[in-house]
Amino acid sequence: MLSFASILLQPRFSLVIPVYNQQKHLLNVVASIQQQTFKNFEIVFVDDGSTDESLQIILGLSQKYDNIVILKHEKNLGTLHTRTDGALSANGEYVIQFDPDDRFTTNDALQLIDEQMHESYDIYHFKENRIYNGEAYEFTWQNPKDVYLHEEQILDRVLNGKLSYTVHGKAIKRGLYTSLKNMLGPLESQHIIYSEDFFMIMGLSINAKSYKGLNVVAYDYYMNTDSVMGDMVTSLNKSIKYITDSNYIYQQCYILTNSSLIFDRYLDVIWFFNQQTKLNYDDKFQICQLVLKEYVKDYERVMHETCGFK
Repeated sequence: MLSFASILLQPRFSLVIPVYNQQKHLLNVVASIQQQTFKNFEIVFVDDGSTDESLQIILGLSQKYDNIVILKHEKNLGTLHTRTDGALSANGEYVIQFDPDDRFTTNDALQLIDEQMHESYDIYHFKENRIYNGEAYEFTWQNPKDVYLHEEQILDRVLNGKLSYTVHGKAIKRGLYTSLKNMLGPLESQHIIYSEDFFMIMGLSINAKSYKGLNVVAYDYYMNTDSVMGDMVTSLNKSIKYITDSNYIYQQCYILTNSSLIFDRYLDVIWFFNQQTKLNYDDKFQICQLVLKEYVKDYERVMHETCGFK
């Protein structure tokens, strides 16, 4: 690991930024983050084997700012490992997962988050905007309610779709990621770039003792066509990769939770590909067939394990 941080006290927050060929976003995202009025944070970049100038740009930025930590993968391992390794390499009390093309909503966003973190909860969930074509929309479906949850309530809400299954928009105690690493199982050897959020929030929720929703709009999630998700909605091959990754994720989440509610996500995937992607009709049909095939396969396996059906 290449570390250029010279931080005397433990940072309150570690902003973990996964990087794979993101050279055009890096200068802007760092400039934006460094404008925060709250200064007790570090930025942890994880370069996942980039083939462009991303690493060189990050190294240059680390010479300018003393709160940057750099972790480098020798080969591309995928977003799941990149996010997890970044959190495990962090020094902060809380980890905030941050994409290189996203931004904080305001320059005092971290200050506002910190001011509402009165207790030492494991997960703090703040609100976010979705940015489409330069217009901001509050993402109400996944935004937190002003609630306190404890232990099994947290996982129950996630399983039932009442809490968002993304890791961005949350400040999560760093120690929870140590347990998450031990839950990877067969995912340890997989190259996962899609649906990693779903696995991560499931694993983190299993071990979390407390959760609090914050009434702060702090994160702008940009829906860019050149992002990992943006690339997926226009490419059949990337869409198939999404289904493959998601299937690995759902199977491991079922092992962790023993809840068949996991497989309801397949229905969400079908809706997404029908409503949100730019694939042609034949490609959408092919994707939906693939999703249903995986759903039936998992359903039959669960019925066999729980009821003895063949």
